[in-house]
Formats: sequence, structure tokens, C-alpha cells
Amino acid sequence: MSHKRIALVVLFVLAALPLSRVDAQPRRGNAAPQNQTSQLTLTPAAGAQAAQGAQTGVQAPANQPIFSQGPAAQAAQGAQGTVGQGAAPRAAQAAVGQGAAGQRAAVQGAAPQAAQGAAQGGGTAPSADDFVIPPNASVEELLKKADSLMNADRKFDTEDAYKAWVGNMIQTVFKIANQILATPGIDDETYIKAINLKGQMIYAHGTTRPDAFDVYEKYVRSLRNDQRLMASEEGRKIADSHMAGFLHWGCTKTVQSKGSAEEMKKYIDEFQELVLRVPEYGEMIPELVYPISEFSIDKKDPQLFKAVLGDFVQALKNSDNPQLKSAAMGLEGMIRFADLEGKPFSIAGCLPDGDKFNAEPLKGKYVLVNFWATWATPCLVQYPDLLALYVQYHDKGFEIVGFSIDDDIAKLKDYTSSKNIPWTNLSAKATQDKNLPLISDFYGITNIPTMILIGPDGKVLANDISMDNLKTKLAELLK
Repeated sequence: MSHKRIALVVLFVLAALPLSRVDAQPRRGNAAPQNQTSQLTLTPAAGAQAAQGAQTGVQAPANQPIFSQGPAAQAAQGAQGTVGQGAAPRAAQAAVGQGAAGQRAAVQGAAPQAAQGAAQGGGTAPSADDFVIPPNASVEELLKKADSLMNADRKFDTEDAYKAWVGNMIQTVFKIANQILATPGIDDETYIKAINLKGQMIYAHGTTRPDAFDVYEKYVRSLRNDQRLMASEEGRKIADSHMAGFLHWGCTKTVQSKGSAEEMKKYIDEFQELVLRVPEYGEMIPELVYPISEFSIDKKDPQLFKAVLGDFVQALKNSDNPQLKSAAMGLEGMIRFADLEGKPFSIAGCLPDGDKFNAEPLKGKYVLVNFWATWATPCLVQYPDLLALYVQYHDKGFEIVGFSIDDDIAKLKDYTSSKNIPWTNLSAKATQDKNLPLISDFYGITNIPTMILIGPDGKVLANDISMDNLKTKLAELLK
């Protein structure tokens, strides 16, 4: 039996902040919201965001909610925790053109609201006037019209009606942006708003046009040659933000199209230039890691992870920015994890009471290291299977060592005591309290539960092994 897992989006740049989590969501998204109730609804700021979020379908590995650190990662949580939108990694997408700070605000607020409204079924019926652009409208009136569409509160009887409305909304706002840009004498602030708005709608066309990616790339690259845009700091931020959105889309598109490592690395190399120039974009690193991880899995080649990210990691390590250096350490752990089979694995950490764990008694045994948490339902669901395997094979040389990432040590103790768990459980929190390194960081653990089977020689026999495969493997090894 297989169960969903929890994704741990480790925001390396803010690794010292408290850990948090959100609810589950699909692994790969569809082109539009799923009909979760009898009516679908667009709620505040949902229109463009919902369309943008649906255009690419790769995100956190394997049907999982997000577990993150710090405000920027929580922005990713808010977006990826949305239900019913055809999920894409929206930390870059939902707020394209907003700049790094704007991405956080928009992703945390607007994108999730679209899904919440769809589930609640509020809003008003679409109107024939929704897509009518007033003749001879002033620039202010045009901007107000665009804002009203992008913040529309509408309810729909069918998914097709929803998709049609969003498509018309995109077309109408796109026309408004062009109309503003064609207006003589607009000031720089209005010009930048219209440039951004147009880019957002081209991006949003990813749900409706097969050539949207190529059109968006052409538009994004043209921004660098727009002297009026690049003359101001705000304009340069808009150009950078659209470039970040494009590069993220490029990575996910490469996974979907089963492209080459060279193609993937091209986008990462460009992102490297961006993040070294504007370190704030280091907050997007977890969002880019997902498609690269997916890419490596799809290709069944763990070395691809290193091939694509190796130069990027080295550049971050060479940076003078401490947050980027920290990000490099986290990425190195993920690269290490991808190529773990056949390598030695060191089990270290502290027990919940703070005592250091002694791994010496494990030598010569088959050991399963289980990364888990008491708050993660998938971890709790698998406990009966683990217990059955422990009882069946313990006398034959099989051991389990749990590594809990719970923040609440008292809760961990209560749970393990109430369940009479017979194996040792280490505590990430207790380990951190002793200022000791975490093996979950060193080995780049990004999902829970994650199980690693180690042989009597201390080397990894199976990395990220599933419960079904674990049962089969132990039956072979411990007959």
C-alpha cells in the first residue's frame, strides 16, 4: 500500500527560522481548476493568478504538501497548498512581474484565494459587461477595469464556463495593457504598470496557447532592450521578475517535454546570473529544485542532478552573500542524496532528552533510517507496517532508527510513549539545541516519510525506499 508523503521544501537561505507546513495538494496539475463543488468561483485577485498557476504542471515531488522554513518558503507553501487550480510552482508564477517582495505577498494571498473560493462556491454570476472595454476610456479607467477583472468574484456552474471566462479575461486585460501603452504622454509609472500587466497576460496565456512559452520568452528578453523601462529601478525589478518567471517556466517545461540536461542547465545558468546579481532571488531556489529533482527522477539518472546544478552550487559557494552560501550547502545535500546508494551513511544526532546517539551497536546489522514527524499523517499511517517488519525481522538483525523533525519534543515523547515504539527515535530539535549538524540537512532530505535502508557494511542499499519495496527487500535479505 502506498501513501502520500510530505514535501520538505528546505529554504536553505533562512534555515535558522522555525519550520512550518501546509496541507496536501496534487503533484502534477491540470490546465484548470477541478470541479470540487457544484460551482466554481473566482475570488479576489484570482483571475490572472489562477490562469498563471495552471500553465505548467510540475511541482513538489509526489502528491505532497509543503514543509518550509521562513517567510519566502511560506509564500511557496501558500501557492502550492492551493486546491483545485492545476498546480504549478507558483512562487515564481503567481506573482510574475512583482519583484521578489511582491512574489511573497501575491503568492501568499491571491493564488490560494482562487482555490478557496472555488471550494466555497461564493461570488456572482458572470456578466455580459465583464469584457466590454469602455470607449474613449482614460488610462485610469482602463487600469481600474483591468484590476476589476483580475480581482473578480464570479461563480460558474461548470468548469468549461470557468475556463472560458478566464480565457476572455486574459484577452481583455491584454488588450487593455496594449491600449495603455499606445496612449501618448503616459508617465513612467503607468508605462511600467502596463508593461508588467502585458507580461502577466502573455504568461497567463500558457493555459490557452501552445506557443505561449515562446511568445513569453521573446517578450521577457525584449524588456532588457527597453531603455525607458530599464532607466528606473522599478522597471529593472519588473524585468528581473519576468525573467525569473520565464526561467522557472523553462525548467518545468523541460521536465514535461522530457528535454535534455543541456536544455535544463541553460535555464539554471541564466538563473545563476540573476541570483548573483540580485541575491533576493535566492528565495526561489527551492522552487527551481523541484523540477530539477523531477527531471533527474524521470531520467533515472541521479548524476543529472549534479550535472545540472554543480556549477550553480559552486557559484553560490563563491558568492560573498551568506544566504547564497547557505543555499549552496543545502543544494549540496540534495545532490548527495540523489547519489546515495552504495555510499556510506552516518547516523548521528540526539535523543529527545538531549543525549548523543551511539551508533556503534548498529554495526553489522541491516538498519532502516526513517525520517518522519508526528504531525505528518503519511508517517503515522505507515507505522503499523514498520512495526510488523520490526517484529518479524528484529531477531534476524534488523533495526530501525527514526529521525523526527518535530519541533515539539514533548509531543514526540508523548507519541512514542503512547505507541510503545520499540526502536530508537532521534530528535532534530534536540540535535539543533545542542548545536549539532542535522543528518536531514547533510543528506538533503526533502520529503517525509523518507526511508533509507543501510547494509551491515554501513553503506546504503536502497535510497528513498517505498514500503512495498522495503517488504520485498527484507524478505530477500533476511529469509
